[in-house]
Amino acid sequence: MGSPERGKPVPATFTSLRLLSLAFICAALWLASAVDAYLLSKEARSSLAGSQSADPAFLLHLGAPVNRSANCTRTAKVAAPNRSLLLQLLGSGRLPPPSYIEPDFWRRRRNLRRQFHQYLDEVLPEVHCRDRSAPLCGFLQQRTAQMRRALLRLYALQNPDDCRKARYYLWTGWPFGLGSQINVLTDLLAKTLVSGRVLLVWGITSYATRPDECPEQNLECYLMPLSHCTLSDLNMDMDIMYGIHEEPALHQELGAKRAEFRAYRHAAHDVLGVPADEDSGDYFYGKLLSMYVFRLNARARRQAAAFATELDLSPGQYISAHIRHGDKQEGFMLFDDEWARILRRAAAVTGLRKVFVSTDNDTMVATLRQQLPTEAMQLIQVPQHYFVQTGVAEAAHAISSEEHLQNDQGLVLIASMKLLMDARLAIGTLSSNIDRIVQLNMNNTRHLLPPFHDVDGDTTYLGPYITSDHVGARCRALGKCRLRS
Repeated sequence: MGSPERGKPVPATFTSLRLLSLAFICAALWLASAVDAYLLSKEARSSLAGSQSADPAFLLHLGAPVNRSANCTRTAKVAAPNRSLLLQLLGSGRLPPPSYIEPDFWRRRRNLRRQFHQYLDEVLPEVHCRDRSAPLCGFLQQRTAQMRRALLRLYALQNPDDCRKARYYLWTGWPFGLGSQINVLTDLLAKTLVSGRVLLVWGITSYATRPDECPEQNLECYLMPLSHCTLSDLNMDMDIMYGIHEEPALHQELGAKRAEFRAYRHAAHDVLGVPADEDSGDYFYGKLLSMYVFRLNARARRQAAAFATELDLSPGQYISAHIRHGDKQEGFMLFDDEWARILRRAAAVTGLRKVFVSTDNDTMVATLRQQLPTEAMQLIQVPQHYFVQTGVAEAAHAISSEEHLQNDQGLVLIASMKLLMDARLAIGTLSSNIDRIVQLNMNNTRHLLPPFHDVDGDTTYLGPYITSDHVGARCRALGKCRLRS
């Protein structure tokens, strides 16, 4: 029997069979989801066997309804390390909104592992040399292999086999810009590694994130998860530390005491098996941590690729510049003519004429276009309509009402950072959180000359691949380490 011919009336029995089949499929899907929910709830109950059923934290962990006071505006799926803290956070509205807990943990785990290996292949490709006897070739091959091993070790430490038995540090947010949040998270990862903990992000860390596009409003709106463990794995009996302000020894004291902080980093060298040579060991470790944290998720990668296609920018075939105008106390304010000289010198050193400029100072870009002839240099920016908010969105931006914004400005910033670091040479200031992330995540194997130039010190940062015996000496011999000559 074939399907009914077109134009002829459909028999009632055929229609009934189709409806019955559809109803059966829907019922099967509903039953499967109900079984998954029951098993997940059963697993959660068994893992919290010692808890009292009347405990609000216990009920919240299972997603059950809880009698809350009028000022408790959010619910949560996580049991906090103690009851008073949980109730305090509920009352202040600092807990994230509820989200679906994926029951298929093993699928999530496999996907994250596969994505991590794809990331390694992209950022640390195999080094091929025409002359394998050349000292630089062997050095680059050895350092690339070291970085891959260390990052795989870091991934293993952040992704334990049994999340229910791990020790945790929960980061509860940082009320500053996106670059500052990522750098603080990177520093915290150094401490958690040494203390044998798993670092998780807890709470909203929104940076102009549209909640309709990413309801969680945290860093995972742009970056890959730090761990396959989630907040749903936590219970009241675990060893959990939390709150950057509540635990100053985890960050502020380490940052204030350089010797102690270096001691933690050197201890972490042993944890990750990182070479601690004097010329690059400390920086090498910092680069590994930043590379692990700043792994773009599929959404951010799509946006960066769309920008690159729209602006006709191929990796390694352009110069990038992040121009700030003296809004950092540690940074210097460079005038337009100084930036023009730096960009001319960069073009002469690299032989490239395309310059991707990331800045919120359109007046400077217009002035630079006047000072730099178009036949010699081409200044390229992300189109302004990605940043400009009009109408209702303009008022929403002024009061930080993310749901009414026209664009996810955090996503635009992350994608712009990817374009900055894909350049052959990036120019900026290391007093900027954004530029520190860019400099740490640039692919140093793409070229021999150092890839980042710090305009504050007018020095080219050599990075972990560069030693005085290799490219550093080459750079100085060519006289190309300064761009303001």
